[in-house]
Amino acid sequence: MNRPVLLVSHGFQPNYEKAFANGLARNGVPVTMVTSRRSLVKELDSGIRTVPLRGSQDPQRSRSRKAWGLLAYTARLYAFLAMCPRRALHLTGMFITASVPLGLLEILGYRVLSRRLLLTVHNLLPHDQHTWLNKQIMRLVYRIPDRLVVHTEKMRETLLTEWAIQPHKVVVMEHGVDTLPEHPQPWQPDAEGRLRLLMFGAVSRYKGIDIALEALDDFPDFPVALSIVGACKDSRLAAELDKLVAEVPAPHRAAWSRDYVEECAVQGIFESADAVLLPYRHIDQSGVLLTAYRFGIPVLAFDVGSFAHYVTPETGIVVSERTATGLQHGMRMLRERLGQFDREKVRDIARHHLWENTVGVLLPHYSLGADASVSATRTDTDLIRH
Repeated sequence: MNRPVLLVSHGFQPNYEKAFANGLARNGVPVTMVTSRRSLVKELDSGIRTVPLRGSQDPQRSRSRKAWGLLAYTARLYAFLAMCPRRALHLTGMFITASVPLGLLEILGYRVLSRRLLLTVHNLLPHDQHTWLNKQIMRLVYRIPDRLVVHTEKMRETLLTEWAIQPHKVVVMEHGVDTLPEHPQPWQPDAEGRLRLLMFGAVSRYKGIDIALEALDDFPDFPVALSIVGACKDSRLAAELDKLVAEVPAPHRAAWSRDYVEECAVQGIFESADAVLLPYRHIDQSGVLLTAYRFGIPVLAFDVGSFAHYVTPETGIVVSERTATGLQHGMRMLRERLGQFDREKVRDIARHHLWENTVGVLLPHYSLGADASVSATRTDTDLIRH
């Protein structure tokens, strides 16, 4: 019988939060999830217990209201953990704040208040915070949980070789995808001959949106329509991108939508694109890539992180030169190959990454005792090999 697990994500990526919880529940795991107002509670499987502890995450709140909200949420969360029976606790999102030192204190609290602690490492260092001090603090953080969950083999190898983490502590669970669409739409070329590119998700500097906009300058080969969909918390970056969007020369087009996207609208946004664009400066793994595959959309990506492992000739193009010039070359190759991508075959790849399949590797780690490290290492190795 599977042991119960408590999931805490602090409202990180509601779709990831929801899909991961459903994947565990569909494997017979009794799941309790700490939710926020952003959580997609209505889309959770019926057997999942929810504990609504986090309130509003509205980015338009004043700084004082944000600070008070974080303090109140932190107090409620630790009070709940202290009063409920100790169990396996899995932190599936980021830390409560963007502060790395505070993250160390936070993980120590979880260690004390849980029977078994798992931490999903989405990125080895926080985006745009790659400092020497942060690496030293995160080196301590990664030694506290019983298990670190990563989404790629490359991340596991980095933790072992560069961070000196013991092999038995690192579990590779490939990123999952949500249910595939029941009624996918076939691809149709743009009536005006444009190459339609989509950049989807929260807007941050590391995602290289400025590189994509720069690539549209002095590019007479064919018209491009770039659609940027996602909110931006960095006001300085937002101002820079607004200026670049306004300066995109004809015949190209660029549009930026910052509104919250309902789940029911996501399919249409992806299927209206010829490809998803990922010119990231750095990344360890990306849920956007697999979301593109979920809807059968090929990708054009820079060669960073594990992109080269997941992007094949059947699913897209990887560009080794991570510059605007390199991206222009990638757009030319993409345009030449557009009719060769089979969206149904791309969706077939996503089908192998459904969450109920990918989370299976974690089930033994919610109940293993402290003396089972040898067995755990053998299990991890076998699963990676297969």
